[in-house]
Amino acid sequence: MKYKMFVRIKDLKVFINYNPEGFTVKENVDVVIGSNKIVCIGDCKDYDGEIIDGRDFIGLPAFSDPYIVLEDFLECHGISSDTLSRKDLEKVVKVIAYTKLIRGVVDIVIDSPFMELSKISIEKAPATITLGQRISSSLQKVYDQTPLCFVHVTEPNGLVDVLANLRNLDKRIYMPLLLKRSEPFIFKKRTGLWPIEYLYKNNLLLKNMVFVYLDWISSMDIEYLSKSGTLGVIVAPTKSLLRTEGGFTPIYEIMTRGIRVYIGTSGFSEGILNELWIAYLFYRYNYWDQRLTIKHLYGFLGNNKFLSTKRFHGIVLYNIKNNLLYTRDYTILLKKKDIEADYIIFDTGEFFNKEDIVKTKHELCDILESLIGEPKYA
Repeated sequence: MKYKMFVRIKDLKVFINYNPEGFTVKENVDVVIGSNKIVCIGDCKDYDGEIIDGRDFIGLPAFSDPYIVLEDFLECHGISSDTLSRKDLEKVVKVIAYTKLIRGVVDIVIDSPFMELSKISIEKAPATITLGQRISSSLQKVYDQTPLCFVHVTEPNGLVDVLANLRNLDKRIYMPLLLKRSEPFIFKKRTGLWPIEYLYKNNLLLKNMVFVYLDWISSMDIEYLSKSGTLGVIVAPTKSLLRTEGGFTPIYEIMTRGIRVYIGTSGFSEGILNELWIAYLFYRYNYWDQRLTIKHLYGFLGNNKFLSTKRFHGIVLYNIKNNLLYTRDYTILLKKKDIEADYIIFDTGEFFNKEDIVKTKHELCDILESLIGEPKYA
């Protein structure tokens, strides 16, 4: 780990700068970051500091993963949550932070059943880790110190009570909903209304609320979401596929109604780029609809920053030669499964290079071995 006031990436082969509207591409440019922002794109010879030769690299702003379920991550890595001690939880959070870092993800949100996690801080962790409180019952006390709440209440009356209590609190509310096909039908049988319709008619579609999944949402419910002004919907494509329920979030219909779409991994995959590609393919073949484009996918990356505590965290670089990338094909980064970063340059001027990343992988192997008895990384 090195530090300079500015880091200048000289003669960067390709810089893909994404935002909620899509992406722009610049070739053979200098990019300088420091002071928590990109300070120059183009001819940046006036800036001193650490210089990285960018001639063999593609660069993008570093990524955010807006939703990771702790149990999903543990399941993916063969770890049981039943016997985790506080010390083990600290190890797990460190594993999450660094496995994401290797893929260029430097900002993560973790949905966990363990309140102990809200008090854990990972020493010198380069990723921004946001933890919250999971609420599974209307009788559960809401703690003031947590900035996020993850509402896992599906019983209608209990859900009304929980959201009524959260309405006036300065917290972001995450609502995992409609992942299973049976969910909306069971809810309607109990209440006479579909879940989103029920929340809307009880004035409980709150502006600080972000939904997760919504694989089984109707066109009518999309209209209710559009009217309510909620923060939007996080899609987790790999989890939807693994659950094999046959449904998938109607991404295009949601975004064209002015609702923000975000892409998360839910902990089932490490790379956010590959998750975008799965969303693209899954949507096209599930709905036989080709209106979703690569521009939209990069726009979802930009939306992820909207949920972040910071709009800019740094830049991730991928070596064109080592990773067999083609600079004119801006889908190639998405198609390559769990591609690893060669550099991660933070907004503070600190950066990880390939040697740091390889060392980090070995550390992760040791940590995982202590949790499950055998290494899970090559």
